[in-house]
Amino acid sequence: MNEQEVDNYLKYLHDNQNILLALKLNSTFDELFELIYDYTIQFAEANKSKTRNISRINNNNKVVNLIDYLEFQKEIYKSKCI
Repeated sequence: MNEQEVDNYLKYLHDNQNILLALKLNSTFDELFELIYDYTIQFAEANKSKTRNISRINNNNKVVNLIDYLEFQKEIYKSKCI
C-alpha cells in the first residue's frame, strides 16, 4: 500500500468506527489481521523505523488494532525513514 491508500483506509475506519466496533468479528478474520500486523512490523524494519509497541490481534478490539497498525504505517511514511 502507499501513503494515500493508508490515509483512505484510516479515514474510512475513523468515520465508521462506532459501526465497525459494534461488529462481532469472529476468528475467520484473524489471519487477515495477523498479516497486516506482520506487514506493519516488516515495513518498519525495512525502513529502519523504530518499532513502537503495537499489539497483536485482540479479539475484542480488532478494528482498534487495525487503526493502530495503519496509523503506525502512516507515521513511517511521514518519518524521515522513507
